Amino acid sequence: MFSKTLVATAVAATLTSAYWLQSETQPSVESATENTGRTTELRKIPSRHLTTNNSLPPPAPIPNQLVANLSSSSTVNSQAQRNTGSHQSRFPQQRASDDDNIFISHSQKQPLFATTADDARKLILQSGNQHLQIQQGDDLLLKTSKRDQKGNVIYKYGQTYEGIPVFGRELVVQITPSDEVGLIAGQFESNIKLDTSPSMTASTAMDIAFSAFKETPTDTPTVLEAPQLVVYTDEKIAPVLTYRVVVEYNTLQTGYKKEQVFINANSGQPINHITLIYSAFNYSIHTLNNQCLSQNGSGLPGTEITKDDGEHAAGVDANSGHAYWFYKHMFNRDSWDNSGRKLVSTIHARFQGSNGSCGSDNAFFTGSQMIYGDGDTGLKNPGAAIDIFGHEFSHGFTSAESNLTYQNQSGAINESISDVMGVGVSIWKTSGGSSTGNPSSFNPTDKDWDMGEDAALTQSWQRHMDDPEENGKSKDDYNDRYTGSDDNGGVHSNSGIMNLAFYLLSEGGTHPRGNTTIDVTGLGAEKALQIYYYANDNLFTSSTNFEDARQKLATAAKTLYSCEEWEAVHQSYDAVNVPGTRGDECGSDDTGGGDTGGGTGGDTGSGDAGDTTQPPSSGDNIALGSAYSASSQYSYNYAPGNATDGNTGSYWVSRNIYNPSSTEHILLNLGSNQSFSQIDINWGGSDAAGNLSVYVWRNNQWTYVGGNSGSPARSVNFASTQGQYIAITMKNGLYRRWYAIKELEIH
Repeated sequence: MFSKTLVATAVAATLTSAYWLQSETQPSVESATENTGRTTELRKIPSRHLTTNNSLPPPAPIPNQLVANLSSSSTVNSQAQRNTGSHQSRFPQQRASDDDNIFISHSQKQPLFATTADDARKLILQSGNQHLQIQQGDDLLLKTSKRDQKGNVIYKYGQTYEGIPVFGRELVVQITPSDEVGLIAGQFESNIKLDTSPSMTASTAMDIAFSAFKETPTDTPTVLEAPQLVVYTDEKIAPVLTYRVVVEYNTLQTGYKKEQVFINANSGQPINHITLIYSAFNYSIHTLNNQCLSQNGSGLPGTEITKDDGEHAAGVDANSGHAYWFYKHMFNRDSWDNSGRKLVSTIHARFQGSNGSCGSDNAFFTGSQMIYGDGDTGLKNPGAAIDIFGHEFSHGFTSAESNLTYQNQSGAINESISDVMGVGVSIWKTSGGSSTGNPSSFNPTDKDWDMGEDAALTQSWQRHMDDPEENGKSKDDYNDRYTGSDDNGGVHSNSGIMNLAFYLLSEGGTHPRGNTTIDVTGLGAEKALQIYYYANDNLFTSSTNFEDARQKLATAAKTLYSCEEWEAVHQSYDAVNVPGTRGDECGSDDTGGGDTGGGTGGDTGSGDAGDTTQPPSSGDNIALGSAYSASSQYSYNYAPGNATDGNTGSYWVSRNIYNPSSTEHILLNLGSNQSFSQIDINWGGSDAAGNLSVYVWRNNQWTYVGGNSGSPARSVNFASTQGQYIAITMKNGLYRRWYAIKELEIH
């Protein structure tokens, strides 16, 4: 299943995570440092939330104590808690995927070194033994290795548990030409606790599962890949031992299906179905002669033809050449798998639908070939539309590299990459690209940002990258994304979010409906395409979500070009309200995720709260390094420790505030009993609280010592008191988005 290949291609590297780099020296391996030279350590963030009776938790050293209620308005999002013994660093409102992500960046002062894939593997496992909760049975298995044009070697590993693959958990490691670890990026599931001996055979499990499918198969599914034991987990399901099996079958409800199905290896119940048919809505062309595509019906890839006099074969014939040479000219990629794989297209296909009906509207990639209908009520000859052909070809590119799971956010990114590259093929053609060779330069005479317009008979069958909502189906704002189960979790509708971000990165400008006022700096289509290719080729993994993609695309831009391009990527995702942080990779520390007040930082707010910054007070600040937990955090990189690290460029950010009276809290451990009489807060932008309360842990309970209200509340002064453990609660959010603290000081 896992193979090692060495190819020349591009790399991008960054990541998002449920781990954070804290200022300490790493005891078990050499320390990693960010580009600022700050010594860092990979540390697991504790996942602590308010208890369901709305109480502040006691300090960690005093477990199992009852504490007094402090707020009747505090709430807990129960979705953040899975009934499992597996550790989670996942946060409620913005949690779009369940991956535990990690990040180690290049060190100038104390670099990490690895000369082989096994060196890199051991480095991760050794450091993770203490900080990632890696346990006996956890391991990494090399999947691929490649070298980019900068001379970096890129290793991709899959996580295993007691020798069994963990679905969707992968790490990418970048090794520089000087053998330094440039980056470790990806997802790791910590503290799995499973018996890996199944209680039933694969055959028995499949018999039970097939009879329990929600859509009734018309006959027994055909097994295309033998069952394999896999640990399955996602944002809703704790790690479970499953059989993964690839099947094809027909159903009465929706017709032909080709899926990977995960079946509980102890009960036989189907856990999840993930489609392996990616739809748009040396090469050969085949025909099904208008037969219906169905399980064990007319075979694929059909009867091979060299050409016919019809427009369908001629269009596919020409577009095969255009797509091949676009990828070869732009990225030096040899076919969709980068190994010169023969392009196989099947035309005149009809697709079985509900109740056995058959239609011609659509185009698909099946994992080995492209299939095109002739068109029916919505499309006309989709295979002859160059952007649709490029779209399906690009599903092959994704399946060969990142293999983004075709479900939920990762599936929407899969669709968007195909739209991006499909439009790229079209733009490349207008630059003079032909079906037999390269243009002299990438200088398009026309940029067509509509997807499928050459084949669409109605508006609803088109997608518009410059204004996704124009078709009445697509989304153009992360905050408005579809979160249901239809369309594999919104893979087509939510692709519009990334499509618009790409358009803005290429052309510049603002959100077409004014959802934000970010004015994105356009880089041009060629740079934008290189950045997206680079990230998908090397850094995206099967579980990448929108926030992950933002970070990885930004680092792709930095790796290929400079900080100007890095900033433009962040602007483009601020413009569509995808959350994320700029970090300090290019000297910026803004919290991203949308803008309602202008500027390019993505976090300027409405301006109603006035000046919310607080200059440091005189005297010793005894809070440094003391924050260890909070009621919530917006995402991996807004850890509570950021509020007391002495760096105003990092933030603790709470989850979203949907009720302005909602209470959040942050907990501090001063290390010993200390005297103090003042607390100062330097808020992040206008994301401030109008009410603060301070509590000290005494006699096994939280004792109120002082509070303040204001617009915003920035300081709390009280009679000198003593304590080691301090809780600060905040409510009455001024901006009603989240609470963000740059620095919290105690004097």
